[in-house]
Amino acid sequence: MNPRIPVGSTDRPLTAERLASAVDRLTTFPDRQRGCVLLLLLGHDRILRAPVLIEDVDETTDPLTVTETFERLARVVRDCDGSVVFVRGRSGTSAVTAQDQSWGQCMRHTFGELLYACFIATLESVVELPARSAAAS
Repeated sequence: MNPRIPVGSTDRPLTAERLASAVDRLTTFPDRQRGCVLLLLLGHDRILRAPVLIEDVDETTDPLTVTETFERLARVVRDCDGSVVFVRGRSGTSAVTAQDQSWGQCMRHTFGELLYACFIATLESVVELPARSAAAS
């Protein structure tokens, strides 16, 4: 088993209460410092099936550059009746930025109902992205 996968994550559902802790454990500080995208692929039972880490995703990376790849992944997840947790790891404060919102919006569009949650993981903390940006309210 991957030592970064929290104990119990592969045999118990990742409930809303347990998600932030799992994200914190799976997104290392070096990954956050360099910038990354982490997708947690969950089964129909919300049990973690696989973490997918994309490293060196810096602050200037446009989320649209990964959309085509993630759309393919979404089809596989849909066929397996699963869901996805999106995590953007980055340096800086835990205040949600316009770029964070852009990533969240892109992931909501790409994964739709398959998206279980979106998080930002910084060196300070892990925060869940709001369902919609303040501008959309």
